[in-house]
Amino acid sequence: MKDWADLPVSAQMKRMRRALKDVLPKWGLGTARLQFVFHGENTTFRAHTPRGSFLVRVHRLGYNSPEQTESELAWVEALHHDTRLAPKPKRTRDGELVVRLDVPGVEATHVCVFRWVEGKVLGPRMSADTLRRTGELMARLHEHAAGWKIPRGFKRHDWEKMAIFAHDEKNDRDWQLLPETHRRVFAPVREEAIRVVRSLSGQKDTGLLHADLHRMNILRTPNGLAAIDFDDCGFAPWVYDAVVAVAYRKDPSGECFDTMMEGYHRVREFPAHQLKFVPLLIAARLASVSVWVSARARNNAFFRSRVDEIRGNLLKQACGVLDNKS
Repeated sequence: MKDWADLPVSAQMKRMRRALKDVLPKWGLGTARLQFVFHGENTTFRAHTPRGSFLVRVHRLGYNSPEQTESELAWVEALHHDTRLAPKPKRTRDGELVVRLDVPGVEATHVCVFRWVEGKVLGPRMSADTLRRTGELMARLHEHAAGWKIPRGFKRHDWEKMAIFAHDEKNDRDWQLLPETHRRVFAPVREEAIRVVRSLSGQKDTGLLHADLHRMNILRTPNGLAAIDFDDCGFAPWVYDAVVAVAYRKDPSGECFDTMMEGYHRVREFPAHQLKFVPLLIAARLASVSVWVSARARNNAFFRSRVDEIRGNLLKQACGVLDNKS
């Protein structure tokens, strides 16, 4: 049997579909027709049934544990119940949110399922109204997180370590996957970002965030904007969600950011002292995605074929942000 990392995406998906046949009946989806959606951080399928559609998410090896995903879904379930701003997780017939997956030749650890959310992702060109409503959505997520009683045993990421490259064995090893020319640009960004995030470690400065709230994770639905894909949710300074939301846009820390914040302030006051760090943290976000893509390219053919192009674009964007910052 070929190693998972050596397979093209089509062959990886074929193995994964076979593996899902044994677990989907636990949700009553044994006869569902699976439609491939995306193969990135995790792998997703749309499951079509006579009772409606569901999103099946297969978690890759080496990222979230089943316990961490259970914690994610605890918040998402509460968000859906309280606000309808997130998808509804579907429990198995036994009441479970997560089912483990251990199949030889498939680099996956567990599976979860959501009710399908009808809607369209935001386009690359957002109107001022959409930017304001994005800010409102972010503020409502923050408002819910700040008031939600986190259950005992809740396990999610600390984004100082995960996204800003705090020095540990894994982060330092992945850092070396970047070309040397990229590391020279990003090294001072990394060190300054670590200092900044540590300075914002007080209780009022941090909270439970979506942490990946870019336009592809925001849906325009009949009931307004809603967030999807909380797989990266974790604890970080509030500003990190705002940084991610604009990081890939032209002039990310300029007018579009201010317009988004107008919407945020319609719902909740933003900690103003964190705003001065936006340009730096945008550059740090772009650096973190470059490292992530480099790491994913090792066993994901989709990223392996595009890694140089993606890293080049991210470096160019980051240099533009840093030039404007100075």
